[in-house]
Amino acid sequence: MDDVARLLERFRTAPENIYLEDHLGDPRLYPFLVELTADGCAYDLARIEAMKVLGLWPPADRRAAGRALVVALRDEDELVRQYAAMALGPYAADPDVAAALRAAARDDEDESVRSGARAALREHPTVCGP
Repeated sequence: MDDVARLLERFRTAPENIYLEDHLGDPRLYPFLVELTADGCAYDLARIEAMKVLGLWPPADRRAAGRALVVALRDEDELVRQYAAMALGPYAADPDVAAALRAAARDDEDESVRSGARAALREHPTVCGP
């Protein structure tokens, strides 16, 4: 197991001390982040950190990451939904993502999720707001 593989495994349980953005060029990083983001049974703080990376440094192929973030946007945990909403801005050109963001902006029970979804919609200039 090489250094990046070890980091990815450690990230699942202790994400706050691991900086994956230092390894953005590694082809294993984005599939790992996408899988972790969509995994409702994973450690929530690891999922949140994965969403932060996906939001700040979106992969070239955004489709899978956008779908994973939409899954997280529907999570029962409000903090997970908040971070998913904030991370979805770079993916809002996808009609399914935009629809999920509009629904969250309008209907989510948590004001922070609604606010994050509205901000994500505003990030993409060709997508209308809620």
